[in-house]
This record gives sequence, C-alpha cells and structure tokens, in this order.
Amino acid sequence: MAAVSPRLLWRVEVDGWDLIGVEWVDGRHPDYRPGSPDLPAVFEVLCRLGAVECPDLPELKRPVQRSGAYVDDSAELDALAGSTLLHTDYNPLNVIIDRTGRAHLIDWAWPTRGAAFIDPATLVYRLIADGHAPASAEAWVAETPAWTAASAEAVDIFARANARVWAQIAADDPHPWKRHMSTVTREWSESRRGASRR
Repeated sequence: MAAVSPRLLWRVEVDGWDLIGVEWVDGRHPDYRPGSPDLPAVFEVLCRLGAVECPDLPELKRPVQRSGAYVDDSAELDALAGSTLLHTDYNPLNVIIDRTGRAHLIDWAWPTRGAAFIDPATLVYRLIADGHAPASAEAWVAETPAWTAASAEAVDIFARANARVWAQIAADDPHPWKRHMSTVTREWSESRRGASRR
C-alpha cells in the first residue's frame, strides 16, 4: 500500500472504534476539470493500484455484495469478479497531490476485491461530474491495462449497476451532490448503451 497511499504508522482498537494513524502528506486535493494539470498524476496512481493483487481476505467485500442487488441477472456479476485491490471511490477529496506532484489515495472506506477495470470506471464518472463529456472521461482511462483488458459488455454492466446504486443513494438521502452523482452515473450508463455491440 505504500506505493499508492500514505504509510500506516499505527492502529488501535478501543471501545468498538478502529483508529489508524498514517504519515502526513503535505499536499492538496486534485482538480478534475477538463484541462487540469492534475489528471496525469491521478491516472498514474490509478495504474499503480491496478497492478496490486489482493489476497483473498474475508473482510474485504466483493462485487456480489456491492452490486448484487443492482444487476439484471446474477450471472452478470461474473464480469465484475477479480483479484485486484480496488479503492472504488475516486472522489477528489480521497486523493492528495503532494508537493512533488505525486498522487496518494486516502479514505479507504469501500475497499473491494474485484475486476481491475472497476477503479478506472469509478474515475470516469467522477471526471464526468466535474465537466468532462463521457467520451473524454473514458479517454483518460483508455490506456490503463485494466481498461484495455476489460470487455465493453463488462463496463456496461458496471455502469448500469452503479447508476442504480447512486439512484438508491439519492432516493434515500436527496442531498444535491448525491442527486448530481445519480444524474451523472445515469447519463454515463445511457451513453454506453449498445457499446458492447459496436
């Protein structure tokens, strides 16, 4: 994890709380808007994490747990299975660009073991949320090994399931940013309609 995140310094479990301390990174959150000079660093940390094989740890969730209720057919979940360690939340608040220009991932609230293309896909809809067109956002991740190895059908399945996840999140708590993410993920999924048949 040292290659993609600040180094873990200590961990304490007290009264049901699991507290961790990590090294301080002097930096800032990235700008995801089109033309931002921060995007290459985010792309680079995405690639570094995509190369990390994840042990079969029982405490880590799998796509069947994250997306199982949001697919049309349970067989679709096979396209999301894999052995890669995934962050799954590329909100710019979960990334720090240090003073050397290197990106670090923080706030591992949703770690998952699954198909490597899922993290690039989560970055795609975050880029769309900050002003990229769907094709432009996909172009940013198009050269990652994970994306090039994924089938268009697998990406379609993820995009459709993820749009349903965000629709549920926004329905349960209609905060403006959650409604925005619901709209963004739905529009991305719709933009991909038929991509697997092209």
